[in-house]
Amino acid sequence: MDTLLKELGRRCLEYSPDTFQYIGTAAVVRDMIALHDVLEGSDKPLNFWGVSYGTVVGSYFINMFPDRVGQVVLDGVVDPVYWANRPAHLLWDVSVASSEDTFDGFCNACALAGPSECAIAKQNSTAASIRQWTQELLDKAYHHKRQFGSAAQVTSARIRNRLFGAMYSPSSWPSIAEVLASYSDLLSNTTISTKARRTEERIIFPGRNTNSTENDTTVDDPAFDYSFQGITCADAIDTVNVTTKDVFDMILSTARNVSPTFGPLWGDAGFFCHHWPVRAVERYTGPWNKTLSSTIIVIGNEADPITPLISAKKLADALGDSAVLIEQDDYGHSSLAMHSNCTVAALQNYFVHNKLPTQDIFCGTNQVLFPAAGGDVTKKTVDRAKAASKVEARRPS
Repeated sequence: MDTLLKELGRRCLEYSPDTFQYIGTAAVVRDMIALHDVLEGSDKPLNFWGVSYGTVVGSYFINMFPDRVGQVVLDGVVDPVYWANRPAHLLWDVSVASSEDTFDGFCNACALAGPSECAIAKQNSTAASIRQWTQELLDKAYHHKRQFGSAAQVTSARIRNRLFGAMYSPSSWPSIAEVLASYSDLLSNTTISTKARRTEERIIFPGRNTNSTENDTTVDDPAFDYSFQGITCADAIDTVNVTTKDVFDMILSTARNVSPTFGPLWGDAGFFCHHWPVRAVERYTGPWNKTLSSTIIVIGNEADPITPLISAKKLADALGDSAVLIEQDDYGHSSLAMHSNCTVAALQNYFVHNKLPTQDIFCGTNQVLFPAAGGDVTKKTVDRAKAASKVEARRPS
């Protein structure tokens, strides 16, 4: 593994020898300021809405240029301290801190929707039984891969990746349930007809030529992954004492103690950085609590699978009176994952009328997770069901 990581870094550096050291976030911020000065004027404040990695750009911007801050929203917050001041591989442990909460939301919503609306639910399914069914599917795919090797139709890693991607956007939950059911059919039904199998494959592998005999089970483009490695590692601190064993020990700890469902993915770009050959020519490492020329809005979701609410709270707390926090009561990645009239109104007032909430606010959502004959399943109905289940569990038998 060490040899492979070093060779990857060498090839990337060989491919972009004159630009590789200039793709760090500090350079992005300086480019952004330069463009703004040309288009709007150097006397004008800069307005910015950053989502996910965009919050890293935003955190750098507001602290590198605190006197240039206009109306800024940081939404789905990556912890800048872990990004810039800690060994890069440690960010994964923080990133997936709420991913099991998101998955619990999916399992509860699916069980409430029932078999007519959620493809992996049965008549009396519970959140626990949906979770167990999914784990059994992952185990089945793992053993399928061990049995068939490169000829395997599906792998546990592919299923885990598809499921994790769906956690970002609850509007995709009915679809991912169908995908999981199709995976189960492919793994369980050895007598499925060729026509039916191709129908299943079209659901599971969108964009893949299912008439082809070529068994290409990946449609992922590595170019994006490696670009993000370049950016992440350009910003990362030098880690001369970090070994590949340290990285995998951390992944194992995350899988055991933080997120058993998604911790094993170890898809984070930071895992490459201890062998990455380049750091950015300019690295900003804080402070992260500058007093800003204008108060900004920080947004965090209650159950965000990749940027947990705690990171948004930590950033808002560090900024003190320079930030107002919106806590959105929903699942998914960033406030855009589920519609909230409350959040939309707050952002409209901020961007259009330059009016801030007078204090931190909590915003709910009524977006439908699964339609259901007995009443659509929303975050509120999931929370009520969970609360009722806890009350029932406390009753003496």
